[in-house]
Amino acid sequence: MDNLAAEVDRVVFTPYPTQLKSLHDIVSQTSEPNVCLWAITYKCRIPSLSQALVDALPHWPYVLDIITRLSCAVEVRDSLVQREPSLLPRLLTHALESRVESRKYVDASVALLSHPLPSGVALPATAQNFLLQLFDRAAAQPTATTVQQIHRLVYGACKPILGILTPGVLAHLEEYIFSILKSSSGVEDQSLGMYCLAIMRMILEKFQTEVGSDGLWPTFEHSVESTNSQWTPDAIKQFFHGNKTHKTMQLLVLRVIWACRPESADPSGQGLISVTLVNQILAGVSQSAVIEWSHKNAVIVRKLQEKCLVPDMLPALRFQVLTFLSSLSDKVVLPSQATLFYERSLLDLSAAFLKNDHLDMSLRLSLCRLSSKFKPEWWGELLDKVMGLLTESPAATLFNSANSYVSFLGHIADMVEDNESCRRGILATLHSGHNRQKLEYFFADLETLPEIDTGHGTNRFCMASYTTLRSKLKSSLCSLLLRAALAAPQEETSSIRRMLPEVLRHHAVVEAGKSVCSICVQTRLTAPQNPTPFVEIEATPESQDASLHWKERLGAVMQTHAKYQETSLVASFINICHDLEARCEGVEEPLRLERQKFTGLEKRYADLNKAYGELEGQVMDRDLRISALEAETDRHEHELAASSQESRELMERIDRITRELQDANYNAEQDINKLKQEKQDSEVQHATAIACKQEAF
Repeated sequence: MDNLAAEVDRVVFTPYPTQLKSLHDIVSQTSEPNVCLWAITYKCRIPSLSQALVDALPHWPYVLDIITRLSCAVEVRDSLVQREPSLLPRLLTHALESRVESRKYVDASVALLSHPLPSGVALPATAQNFLLQLFDRAAAQPTATTVQQIHRLVYGACKPILGILTPGVLAHLEEYIFSILKSSSGVEDQSLGMYCLAIMRMILEKFQTEVGSDGLWPTFEHSVESTNSQWTPDAIKQFFHGNKTHKTMQLLVLRVIWACRPESADPSGQGLISVTLVNQILAGVSQSAVIEWSHKNAVIVRKLQEKCLVPDMLPALRFQVLTFLSSLSDKVVLPSQATLFYERSLLDLSAAFLKNDHLDMSLRLSLCRLSSKFKPEWWGELLDKVMGLLTESPAATLFNSANSYVSFLGHIADMVEDNESCRRGILATLHSGHNRQKLEYFFADLETLPEIDTGHGTNRFCMASYTTLRSKLKSSLCSLLLRAALAAPQEETSSIRRMLPEVLRHHAVVEAGKSVCSICVQTRLTAPQNPTPFVEIEATPESQDASLHWKERLGAVMQTHAKYQETSLVASFINICHDLEARCEGVEEPLRLERQKFTGLEKRYADLNKAYGELEGQVMDRDLRISALEAETDRHEHELAASSQESRELMERIDRITRELQDANYNAEQDINKLKQEKQDSEVQHATAIACKQEAF
């Protein structure tokens, strides 16, 4: 939001027409909650910004996208349609053209018509044709986007159109809706069916408001068949009060169960959108049918109670799921942890938590039933929270939370007369001496509150908006305390009676106070009190009353002439700035191309350098591996040579030993032969001797 605020200040405080391309880039990246928060915080810039957008719209095509994005903030949308009354009719005229380019005009028209128009701004007649054209497109191409646009219109500025459509047209719309419902299946188409049910609920509500729950639609002069002359929403009513209510409830519960997921599993926030839509539809379903369904499907209700306690669920989504559960039946008992989550959510409300209209709807559905389960000390915490916002919190926190708490306190004040648990909780808090003392200190601090730092330079928030929000919150708190005291019996307010005049005095001071923002005076343009239609400005000069004095007539003529001169000068300056911007873009185009080329070459050089480094590393690794292999080869060669030398020496030694062995064997054989010969000779001699002796005997 800070970037958006700085860029808007640049546009607003520039003394000459300036380009809005950078604003378009920032707005495209800014979420809707941040745009709405900026519109509240810097409200005094909106008139000047609106005039700058209107002036630039004929010259730059992207300005329409800026208007579309910023129109989610009601303050910006109101300023645009009041400052340029012809803007909305022209957009609708372009949107009704069947061209591809008309899609951007359709989106812009839907954005401008998504909220009720301010008082004094009439709804263009072409809005009816535009709404019917969207129905035709949705019937031809049934998608969640096309049906969502219809939903935004019927809940916004086009809601009164439903009351003036002829019965024949309503019958055709009913056929379109039923055909879309029959064709829906799957998660995406379930979302489409939810939007259809919400549109049906609005048609039924408008019918009952205009005619009554049992009446017939009035007969108009139109060229349709007589069968449609008396149209009644009986078929639509079956989904909310008839025999098809159980199908509606089944779809709603299944959608809520599907949405109960941790925040990490639903980054787009579709679960919150779905459950908000479910509560919107549930508000139109018969309460008796809801109670009957919840009694017959207690198992599904228990499963849903378990689902609502999923950890890490988006707080706003859990709050909406608890709203749905509390709306089913008085006999549905929520777990104590679920009630604790609900209490914590109510003490942490902000613009980013829920949109104000969605919060208002949820509080209407759930607060009355769940307030009786609040712990007694919770009311004291609520009082501390509101008093802290008014006295201690920084301005940014007040801007973010004030509207939510004004709505919340207003709901409590509306039901305090009939809801005894709320009244007793508030009075019990006030009966505490400690809380009464804090309240007295609070009122004393309000009167002696130091001057608020609005920021530095042009980047300062709107003091008038800050004072208004603060006054509204203080008024809501005082009103709640007074209404709780007035609704209680006299004996219950005896201890706080002395404090009530002080509360009443501060409530009166709030109602009488009014602040002016100094920034509003410094902006280039101020919003006209009575905006003149575009056609009257361009084509119909003011008539001169003959009864006026000639000096007054002369002054009026001079003012008109000066006004036309100013208009032409502004248009000339805008054209000059547009030409300068185009020239600058043309001069800088070659430089941008060279920079892109240089950036590409730099990237390519870096990639090649990186690849070269990788190749060098691979070469070094290969060289080291080769050196290691060569060293190992040399070592093996040396070892082989040594082994060969040793082998030769061993062979020579073996040869020498073999020769010695052969010589030894030869000598041994000679000795053996010699010994054998000697033995033989000896044996012969012995035999001879024996023979001689025998002979001698």
